Order: sequence, then C-alpha cells, then structure tokens
Amino acid sequence: MAITLSQLCVNTEKTYGMKLLAGKDGMDNYVRWVHMVEDREVPGFLHGNELVFTTGIGQYGSSWIVDFVRKLREHNAAGVIVNIGPYINSVPSKAIVYCEENGFPIFTVPWEIHLIDITYDFCHRIVASEENEMSVVSAFKNLIFTPFDKQSYAHTLERRGFKNDSSYTIIACQMERDGKIETAQSWNEIKLIIRRVIGKRQLPLCVFVQENNLIIIMQKCSVQEAQALSEQLIKSISNQLENTVVNTGVSNVGEGYTGVVTSYKEATSALQVAIIKKQQILCYHEIGVYKILLGIDDFNIL
Repeated sequence: MAITLSQLCVNTEKTYGMKLLAGKDGMDNYVRWVHMVEDREVPGFLHGNELVFTTGIGQYGSSWIVDFVRKLREHNAAGVIVNIGPYINSVPSKAIVYCEENGFPIFTVPWEIHLIDITYDFCHRIVASEENEMSVVSAFKNLIFTPFDKQSYAHTLERRGFKNDSSYTIIACQMERDGKIETAQSWNEIKLIIRRVIGKRQLPLCVFVQENNLIIIMQKCSVQEAQALSEQLIKSISNQLENTVVNTGVSNVGEGYTGVVTSYKEATSALQVAIIKKQQILCYHEIGVYKILLGIDDFNIL
C-alpha cells in the first residue's frame, strides 16, 4: 500500500534517535520518496510528497530554516528531517510553531547517525509498500475480470486484509481537463491526494486505473459515505487542477468477493450515466432504465 509518514517512521526514534518536534497532525501524509535538499530556496523539481533531509551545509546559522519549511510545505513535501550537528545546532522556535500550526512534520536526527542508513531504510520500505500495492491491484483485477480463477487473487487479498466475509463499495471516476479525458498518467500524479482523502477511514483500500478511469475499492463503506467521499475527492481534485471536470459513479454495497465483481459493473455503469447526464456524482440505484441498457453485454441486441 502507499505508505504514510507514521508507518515509515515506526521505531525510528529507537533506531536512529529521530525525534518529532512538531506537526504531528501531518503524520498521515503519504511519502512518495526521500530527497536531500540543501538549497534554502527549495528547488521546484520537487514533485510533492517527498520526505526531505537537510544538514544545513553551506548555510549560516539556523534562522533560514523558518523560510525553508514554509517553502517545503508550499511544494507539498511530506515532512522534513533536520540533521543536528556542525551546520545546524538547533531548530528555531518560529519554525517549530509554524510546523505545529500547519501540521507539517519536522524531525531532528543527531549528527552521529549516518543519513545514508536512514535513507536506505526508508527507500526500502517505500519500495516494499509499492510492491505490496501492485500485488493487491493485480489480485483485484484478476478477481474482477477472471473471477473463476480463485487462486489468482484469494490468497493475496486475504493476506492483505481484504477478507471474503467483508462488504465492498466501489467508486469509479473519470476526469476531463480542457475538454480532454485524462489518462492513467494524470491519475497517477494525483493518486496520493486521493489516498489522503479516502485513507482517513483507516481500513485497507485499493486504488488503481483501468481504461483511464480511477477505481476505488473500499471496505465496509455505505453508499451514503461513498457519496460524501466522492464530494471530497471532487473538491480536492478541483483545488489541485484548474479547468477540471470529474464524474463519479458509486456502486451498491456488495458482499464478499462476488460482490466486488458486481459492484465494479455497477460503479462503471453509474459513471457512464453520470457522464451522459453531466452529473458529478451518481449512484447505481439512481440510474433507472439505464440498468437494463447497460446490463446487456451484446451490443447487437441494443
């Protein structure tokens, strides 16, 4: 699964002497990668969701850190780790107050700890998380498109917390910007934003792109809650991307693995109708006669 800062930093205080100074409200930020930044101007090549390390080499004093953390937050960094030593002897109180007020995590790590050990450890955890996520996505795709082949999905899903005795609700989304349907690459760029909204439920979820549509599979989620989450998603995406139209389809609640297959068809059908009717959010139970039309797989019959 995509890894949060709190998951990434498990046992790091004991292992590396890494201490959180402020910004605990941002510990649910997702971390894409780790990055060393020594330039106080914060270069614009940060993509967002990086965990930044800095030693302060080449800088004078520590007053620059206040502006540094502000700019990191503006570039959507996940947090910052300050190496306390010959270049930075302490973090200014103004920086600590700013991070606490804005939920931007700031850590310190002692100079005697080799940063290469921490970055190697973190990169390993991030890669392992991505591999786990890919295995879950592959398992759900196998379930949806080849449900008869239980060996290709059941064991992986059970092991990752997606139980057969659970209920599942699916949201299908399509994004259009400047009149053009956005591709899988565009969805991947904002997938962490989406996970930040949905991930607050504290239950395993799966997010993937299928035929340029974003598919979100959630456990134990009512239709009403899925509608509310869809509204939050649309708002978050609109704030991030200008001139963007997002349509979403919400399935009924399905039971077990067979329910996932049904819910996927319902969510994508509701999405199709939402696009036709130009509605941002539409639930499957609201699409009326389209249930009959979209339920026929043979287009010759239509």
